[in-house]
Amino acid sequence: MWRTSGGWRETLGVTPVFALFILALIGLPIMLVYTVRAQMQMESLANARAISEIMLQVRRYYNLNVVNRIAQAPGEVVVTENYHDVKGAIPIPATMSIEIAQTLTEKIPNSPFDFSFTSDHPFKGRNRPALDGFQKEALAAFRRDPQREEYWREDRSAAGGEMLRLALPVKMQPVCVACHNSHPESTYRLWQVGDVRGIQDVAVRHQVSEGRLENLAWLGAYLLFFMGTLLAALHEYRRGNATLRRLNEEQARNRQQLELQGQQLRGQVNDLLVKTTVLDKAPFGVLIADPHQPDLPVVYANEAFSAITGYGAHEVIGRNCRFLQGPQTDPQSLAVIRRALSQKITADVELANYRRDGRRFCNRLMLFPCFNRDNELISWVGCLYDVTDFKLATDEKNRLAAELQESLKLESLGLTIAGIAHDLNTPIGIALTASSHLGKTIQQMQRQAAQGAAPAETVARWTSSLERASQLVQSNLGKAADLVRSFKQTTADATRVEWRRLPLKGFLESLLVSVSPLMRRAQCEVTLACQESLVLYTEPGSLSQVITNLVVNASVHAFEGRVDRRIDISVVTRGDRVVIEVADNGNGMAQEAVAKAFTPFFTTRRSTGGSGLGLFSARRVVENTLGGKLTFRTEQGQGTVFTIDLPAAAAGPAAQ
Repeated sequence: MWRTSGGWRETLGVTPVFALFILALIGLPIMLVYTVRAQMQMESLANARAISEIMLQVRRYYNLNVVNRIAQAPGEVVVTENYHDVKGAIPIPATMSIEIAQTLTEKIPNSPFDFSFTSDHPFKGRNRPALDGFQKEALAAFRRDPQREEYWREDRSAAGGEMLRLALPVKMQPVCVACHNSHPESTYRLWQVGDVRGIQDVAVRHQVSEGRLENLAWLGAYLLFFMGTLLAALHEYRRGNATLRRLNEEQARNRQQLELQGQQLRGQVNDLLVKTTVLDKAPFGVLIADPHQPDLPVVYANEAFSAITGYGAHEVIGRNCRFLQGPQTDPQSLAVIRRALSQKITADVELANYRRDGRRFCNRLMLFPCFNRDNELISWVGCLYDVTDFKLATDEKNRLAAELQESLKLESLGLTIAGIAHDLNTPIGIALTASSHLGKTIQQMQRQAAQGAAPAETVARWTSSLERASQLVQSNLGKAADLVRSFKQTTADATRVEWRRLPLKGFLESLLVSVSPLMRRAQCEVTLACQESLVLYTEPGSLSQVITNLVVNASVHAFEGRVDRRIDISVVTRGDRVVIEVADNGNGMAQEAVAKAFTPFFTTRRSTGGSGLGLFSARRVVENTLGGKLTFRTEQGQGTVFTIDLPAAAAGPAAQ
């Protein structure tokens, strides 16, 4: 049975062959009418040919046996087209043909055919009708192709009926040529034997007899009866087909349901096989415990679990996994596990477990419950990761990072100490020179006093000298004291890890004083823009290390080949953030340096002792210690701006 997903074929329930049969029946009347018409056309053509052949033979006979004989034996008989007006004359063949056609038309009024003999070169005295379209086409066709024997087509009569018209060529015979070329009323005198003089036109009207019409009526009635019975049979066929289709559809649905269930079952089996394979070959240990049995026994252990613990699956299944615990297992981690089991939630803990041979290992345990579609607990799954080596590596990394940070702090302090030592040498040297001058002046005054009274002008000169020396000693020792005080504060902040509320402006000013010797040596001007009242809760040593690192890094790397050297430090608040910007007007960074700026050990000054850890360490301190972000933007020839973005949750005005 031909069934589709929709459309008229589904509605009717028919097959292609049956549909083709219906189309053939519908086309049967058309084919009958066409066949009758074609047969009628062929009969008319045959009749026209027969009539034309009769007239042609009559004319030939008359031409050969009458006119030709009379022409060869001249006497009293004359052959002329006006034979009615000449005693003893007979008509020429053309006149005979024309008058026979007229006689047939007159004597047989209901004749199914018309006959005419016509030419486009009639004699002058004849009143002949003009050629119609068919006659002109026939003459043209015969003259284009002298070998053509007939020309026919279907046409309509003056009364409106259909008819078939047949034209035969009338060619010039020797006797015709002699007559027409010499006749006084001939309109054309260059005729040759074989020329087409005119045409013999026979028109046969299409007629259907009453018997045929009656037969067609009976055929139409039969076809109507047949179509009625066919529609009734088709209705019954549709009813039976609908029932059969419903049965087929129900059977197809059952088959599809069975196939779907089979596919689902095969999918579940394959899924279980895949999951089992994944669990067996997983790189981490997997345990599955049954919550419906007492003491939560293990029902599955994969290969990785055996590799981690040394216990085979047969030694584990049926036992509670607490056998992995030991004397150094953290009770707090066990409490987290017990709480997860009681609340049916996921747990993620690290705890010390013990292998089969008694060796301790650090276990990263992820414990999570599995529920079915009804939200019923069906199993507990534990994933075990041996993170012993990772923990050792992490501890070593943290130790090295702390050492690195401490080393960088000491490096910053070393640079600061070197600068301050150089700057302390100058004021202390001046103070020592001034104090030596004071001593010499006092000795001179003592000698003069022992010898007697000194002149007044000498006493005035000594007094002025002592005042100048005293001022020099006082001012230079004050400078040295300021340097030492700033150095003490910077050193204390750098060496002490202590979070406190820090007045940023005073802190940054002290920091800039401590690095001022380095800045003077680098011929670099440093400016600071910060609100007096801005306070930030932070760790001063780490912040001091970062800013010192950025300032010193800029003075070393940013200004090669430049005379005007400036570093601007600005502090602003943006919402709940404190933003510190360290900007220079130097050369900016090359593209390679931009991509690797924070990469450890990358430096463009390796030959001059650069370690490549400055910016890496600064960002690490900002992100890991201070909880902020360190970014930068740069443009070659326009300088570089480093931005320290710190949380301002504890930022605010200085305490009153």
